[in-house]
Parts: sequence; C-alpha cells; structure tokens
Amino acid sequence: MKAALIALVVRVAAPAHVRFVLLGYPVSVSALWLVAAAELLAAAGTAWLAVRLIRRFQSSPYPRAACWTS
Repeated sequence: MKAALIALVVRVAAPAHVRFVLLGYPVSVSALWLVAAAELLAAAGTAWLAVRLIRRFQSSPYPRAACWTS
C-alpha cells in the first residue's frame, strides 16, 4: 500500500524520468522504477535483518533457573 501511495505522488509531482550518468553513459530511468527498486531493497533488507534476529535468538542459550540446593 505504501508503494502505491508513493507511486501516485511520484506520478503526479515528480518528473517522469530521472537522468544520471552511470560509467560515463547518460541513463534515463522512470521515476516509478526507482521507487519500486527502493521498495524492493527495503523489503530485502528488512527480511535479512529479521532472519539475523531470529537466528540470534535461536542460538542464544535460554536463561536457566538457579540451582535448587537442599
């Protein structure tokens, strides 16, 4: 949903194409493709961090109760 809102704002307010130079060649890219690529990178980064967090807690030892001495 966030991507659709950003795409709508970019479509209305931003230029249709963004131009930059890559390895000495001028490149023109649709602004909507840049937004979509940013969303995909953000999702991949979030998934990577979530996997790291889950693995960290799986490998950590569980807190053990104090030894009962009688």
